[in-house]
Amino acid sequence: MGGGIPLWRTQPVWAGARDITLTREQSLPLALHPVNCPYRHLGLEALETAGRAWHAVFTSTSIHAVETAVASGLAVSILERERITPAMRTLGEPDGLPMLQGCEAQLHYGRHVPAQSWPAVEALGSLLIRQLGQSG
Repeated sequence: MGGGIPLWRTQPVWAGARDITLTREQSLPLALHPVNCPYRHLGLEALETAGRAWHAVFTSTSIHAVETAVASGLAVSILERERITPAMRTLGEPDGLPMLQGCEAQLHYGRHVPAQSWPAVEALGSLLIRQLGQSG
């Protein structure tokens, strides 16, 4: 989705337990993020395009639960590179997994904001842009 104000970019990676062994023939066990998560969409789209079989073994809205599923060897998932722990490793093409696209968060203003609310909406958007600009 384009047209918004870019806030930040991430480069998600496939993550698995440190000692996981995958074969291209096996169905990939996945720990999935919620349905509306862009990482879930990126991963499933990449797997479908590559023709890689997969099955969900775990779904959670908790990133910590997903990380625990990965670190314990229950499943593979998509995480930000910075979230890979010593119990995990980054997976990729040598493991039979397709490359993942980057992800960008954007700020979009609603089309139907009442005029009397617009100053508050604009101020909040400016604050968000300023805060993220200072931390990035």
